[in-house]
Amino acid sequence: MDVAGVLRAKEVPPLAGLVRHVDGLIAYALGTEAAWAEPVRERWRSILDTQGRPIG
Repeated sequence: MDVAGVLRAKEVPPLAGLVRHVDGLIAYALGTEAAWAEPVRERWRSILDTQGRPIG
């Protein structure tokens, strides 16, 4: 199943739901693998910023 199919199955608004989902995954990773997750979080924030999206 592709990303759109997963989002439809979960009945999540596509973009807002995806942003919240990724934010949650990164938050979890920060608690378990902080050394790996910190650069990922910075990259994610950079992507959201360049797209004019609020940072989760």
